[in-house]
Amino acid sequence: MMMRSNPSTFLRWLAILSLALLTTGATVGCGGGSESDDMNDSQGNTADAGMSGDASSGACTPDSGMCQLPSDFSFESQYEMRLTDFKFKDGTPGSDVNALLQAFLDQSRRFPVVVLLRMRKIDLDNGTVEVRASAGLKVDPGCNPEETEGGCDYKWEPEAESNYREVQINAENGRLQGELDSLDFVATVEKEDGGTRKFTIPIQGITLKQTYLQPDGEGEVVIRNGGLEGYVTEEDAKNAIAPQVEIPLSDVLGQKTDGEPNFDADDDGTEDAWKLKATFSAQETTIQR
Repeated sequence: MMMRSNPSTFLRWLAILSLALLTTGATVGCGGGSESDDMNDSQGNTADAGMSGDASSGACTPDSGMCQLPSDFSFESQYEMRLTDFKFKDGTPGSDVNALLQAFLDQSRRFPVVVLLRMRKIDLDNGTVEVRASAGLKVDPGCNPEETEGGCDYKWEPEAESNYREVQINAENGRLQGELDSLDFVATVEKEDGGTRKFTIPIQGITLKQTYLQPDGEGEVVIRNGGLEGYVTEEDAKNAIAPQVEIPLSDVLGQKTDGEPNFDADDDGTEDAWKLKATFSAQETTIQR
């Protein structure tokens, strides 16, 4: 049985990582709040896409009731996108580090968290689309999207999962439904000697929840406050060691579950993973071939 995580050790981990982020120019926001607050915060954090998530603006969100495509809109055959926001739902494993995740998603950093989506072979007659979702990198680490016309270009992490999975797409409202193999969040921390060290949150068994691909009114498509569920196995969580403080991811996820896994990933009657629930937003980007 796994030892329960130590709250004081976890707080030390948060403090040190927060300091590391602040010294590299990132801003750490406030975490917590209700699930509804998380949804509203997520809408506000899509500002780098030049869009508002308010239902009053006609945006399609899971609770807006506006998830219908304009009559003059038609999907292209392929889209490339980048996650602009990601939050674990309040009170669930991982929600304690939402503020840190937001800081790592800041694309002005040299090595931000980058999660890329490529959708290809969109077939509205059969209601299918092939999706690849995996970690990425900025092509030019020094690129700042706020100072670069057209934004930064991206590429897949060399060791990233490269599989495509077919999911369903609704031709009337753009809803995406289905499962993805995995989704890795890779946080890169710069060391004092100029090198880097990576910290990976390896999420498996991804199921898309209330996720809509919608036009943003400016010629591109976006995902606003989509949902997903997945899990991180106990073994993977123990092997994922946070840089600088040498604390395993299992200690972080265990803060909401008394240190113990809360999900049976292999259906053998033993809980051996942490169930994760999150919301995310995404905008179009350019992925280098």
